[in-house]
Amino acid sequence: MKWIAHLESGDRRFEIKRDEKAGFYLYVYVGELCTHDYLQDSLEQAIAVAERQFAVPRSAWHPE
Repeated sequence: MKWIAHLESGDRRFEIKRDEKAGFYLYVYVGELCTHDYLQDSLEQAIAVAERQFAVPRSAWHPE
């Protein structure tokens, strides 16, 4: 499963994907280019990193 967040301002797109063996990856895209990826132990930690580093509000996340 993955979670997606789009902000109304800016051209960044955010995804969190679960890796069964590693944890949760937070990916940051500009267009089709992945500019950042962060590995976290939990979905909550990945959401917190997005909020802290990129000002992505928790309410912006939706499962896809």
